[in-house]
Amino acid sequence: MEMNLMLGILFFIMGTILMPLGLKQTSKQNKILLIGASVFSDIMGVLLIFNII
Repeated sequence: MEMNLMLGILFFIMGTILMPLGLKQTSKQNKILLIGASVFSDIMGVLLIFNII
């Protein structure tokens, strides 16, 4: 459980950092890729924190 909590917090922080980077991009492909990675990372973080996976 502790490992899931640590990984969940790490993924959630990574998603929080990736979102502003994605919003600053001018290339549409890079923007979509970074925003998608941010959302995926946030979802994985929440799932790990609440032990759903």
